[in-house]
Amino acid sequence: MPVGDDGRPDPRGAGEHDSTVVHAPGVLVRRTPWSVVALGPDAPEAVVLRDGAVEVWDAFATPARVADVAARVATARGATVAAVSGEVVEAVRRLVGAGVLHVVTDGAR
Repeated sequence: MPVGDDGRPDPRGAGEHDSTVVHAPGVLVRRTPWSVVALGPDAPEAVVLRDGAVEVWDAFATPARVADVAARVATARGATVAAVSGEVVEAVRRLVGAGVLHVVTDGAR
């Protein structure tokens, strides 16, 4: 993944549908009944996940394609993939940028 001027991962391409993503190594995670708090090893602050973001986080416990996760989330919600795809892509970009998800393959052809 490209690195930005500040030395942190640049997530702009991270949410591509063909990307394979997984929890980043060394992430500290705490759960409450309503949320997940994740802190990347080099992150200045923790990310608090609620609602659909927790669903996306859980789906990447093992390496998974973004498109497959969008399909699973859609099925679980009784929605279309098109209806949830943008939310999943945005969540992946945010979590990669925060250093708590890691892109295994970037989907580039």
